[in-house]
Amino acid sequence: MPRRSKLKASVSLWLALRYLFARRGHFAAFITWASLIGLTLGVAILVVVVSVMNGFDATLKSRILGTVPHIVLHESDVDDARRLVAGLPADAVSSAFEFFEGQGMITRNGGVNPVAIHGVDAQALAGLAGLADSLGAQERAEFLTEPRSLLLGAPLARHLSLLPGDTVTIIFAGSEGGRVMPRFARFTLAGLFEVGAEIDYSVVFVRLDDLVESGLAGAGDRGYRLVLSEPLAADRLAADLRAAGATEVADWSDAYGEFFRAVRLEKAMMFVLLTLVVAIAAFNIVSSQTMLVNQKRGEIAILMTIGASPAVLVRTFALLSILLCSVGIALGLALGVLLAASVADIANWVESAFGFTMLAGTYFDRLPVDVQSTDLVIITGIAAVLTLAACARPALSTLKVNPVQALHRV
Repeated sequence: MPRRSKLKASVSLWLALRYLFARRGHFAAFITWASLIGLTLGVAILVVVVSVMNGFDATLKSRILGTVPHIVLHESDVDDARRLVAGLPADAVSSAFEFFEGQGMITRNGGVNPVAIHGVDAQALAGLAGLADSLGAQERAEFLTEPRSLLLGAPLARHLSLLPGDTVTIIFAGSEGGRVMPRFARFTLAGLFEVGAEIDYSVVFVRLDDLVESGLAGAGDRGYRLVLSEPLAADRLAADLRAAGATEVADWSDAYGEFFRAVRLEKAMMFVLLTLVVAIAAFNIVSSQTMLVNQKRGEIAILMTIGASPAVLVRTFALLSILLCSVGIALGLALGVLLAASVADIANWVESAFGFTMLAGTYFDRLPVDVQSTDLVIITGIAAVLTLAACARPALSTLKVNPVQALHRV
């Protein structure tokens, strides 16, 4: 029996290859090649768009999460905060430090901009790698040694017409006795940072010692901040801290979670919309296969009369569909990965050729790309299911061929 089954499979495969490469009518051949090209392009476009969305997501996360603490412990006693941190896995926390965060405004020559005010020391600055890397060695040294120094995002500095060495006024939004009591302090701009995210426009960094000495530390929240080796584990580690007795814990997702959820939602919507392109290509393959079955009714009738079983006929056209789908999906994946690897260069060429900038007004000067194997597997699976499910009908339609009627028409 196994030998007989192998023989039937070989016959089906031989017939499928014969029909695949046999000459057909011009219109039928056009439909087949159009459907194959459509499937290839649909898969390729899906790979490119999803990879670019992954690139945006990964780049924004690295920029933002390299500049802000990942977990904040609002503990009045620093020793209690250190005890809680010590209870976390040793390899989970990259650095821990005291931190200040308040709300206020920065003003200069009549220009005013709301900002979040972060107070840091040398340890905190070293822990925020994204911020430290965007500063020069001289700027870091001046900020840490000169009293009343300030670090400001370069885009915000341009908006306020500020240069290093200029003096600016910070308005702290404090409160006293239930009343809002703004407090003013003057700082000298020591350096500019630019990480390519919203933080460039909305956060200023000042020295924690200056806030304590000037009595401004009460105009915001002081706490213990953690930078994690794996920022995406912040919610789990925050839950562990709460279980250990922390009174108030916040992680980066509280401030930026909605933003990244919006990016993921946009990626999901693009994925769904572009999957429809693959679905359309699948239905085109249905059309070509249905035309082939109608065209080969005479041959199917002859095969039936010489003893070909229904299973052989169904398997033949199913294998033909599988071959078409496999070739289309494989070519689409290869083309998609190739285009994704060079999409930034292609975009730059288009910009220079037509004289416009695709990323004008964004935080990016080049399209980021992140091709993930998981996405390739998902795309392959969805494309295969859609196309093979759609091609089941033409294969099963061979069972409806009446040999007598088909042979009369030959």
